[in-house]
Amino acid sequence: MIRAEHFRKRVAFVIGMVLLLGFAFRIMHWPYGLNIVILGVFLYGVNQFPLFAIGKKFSGEEKTLFWLAFGAGFVSAIAILGFLFYIMKWPYTWIILASSWIPCLAVSIQLFYFSKKAETPQFKSLAKHWALRPALYGMLAFGLVLFRFLG
Repeated sequence: MIRAEHFRKRVAFVIGMVLLLGFAFRIMHWPYGLNIVILGVFLYGVNQFPLFAIGKKFSGEEKTLFWLAFGAGFVSAIAILGFLFYIMKWPYTWIILASSWIPCLAVSIQLFYFSKKAETPQFKSLAKHWALRPALYGMLAFGLVLFRFLG
C-alpha cells in the first residue's frame, strides 16, 4: 500500500501541473484553457479514489479502511465537482456544494475514529491521511455556501 500511495503522490503532482497550465491558459485567454482546467479537475477527482486496492480482496481492518477510503474519495470528488461548478459559474453550484459538505465531514469523522481504533500502525497513518482531504473539502464547501447565503 505504501508504494501505491507514493505513486499516487507523483500522479497528484502531474495533475497539479496540468491544473496550473490550464489556469495559466485561462488567465492569458489562450485557446483550450477551459478544456485543460476541466481535464485537470476531473483527473484530480479521480485521483481521490483509493486506486491501490483494485483487484485485491480484503478482510477485517483492511476491508473497513478500504470502504472508508473509497467513501472519502467519492465525497471528495463530489466536492471537487462543486468547486469546478463554482469556478466556472455553472448552474446548480450551491446544490452540489451544500450536498457535499455534510458527507465529507461525516466520512472524515469516521476515518479519524477508525484511526484511533485500528490495531496496525500502518492503518492508523493511512486512515489519518485519508481523513484530512474530505475534512478540508467539506470545510471549504461549507464556507462557500455560508458566504453565499450570508453575503
